[in-house]
Amino acid sequence: MNWKLLTANGILAGLLVLAGCQSQAPTTTTSGDGAVQATLSKLGDADRPLAEAQRFCAVQTHQRLGSMGVPLKLDVQGQPVFLCCKGCERKALSDPQATLSRVEQLKTQSK
Repeated sequence: MNWKLLTANGILAGLLVLAGCQSQAPTTTTSGDGAVQATLSKLGDADRPLAEAQRFCAVQTHQRLGSMGVPLKLDVQGQPVFLCCKGCERKALSDPQATLSRVEQLKTQSK
């Protein structure tokens, strides 16, 4: 067994995980809407309409919710906020007012 190759692959995999959503391509087109809807259907009945109304990540506003798996739900000052991935959580919580403002803008744009 080639341990150097296994170690290098392990390090590379770890770096990709740490990179989070930053390494993902933007998903702003309508292609893949079926896959996005299938992923959003995994949310609870109360959360699905909220995520559909928000449509895009509150941090990576070009990243469609559901395009990277089930969206992460946060409670920001009593309001539900959806993110594309765990990698966006710290930034969303670092400025709650800006995050909530972006969510409202996203909801308005999707109407």
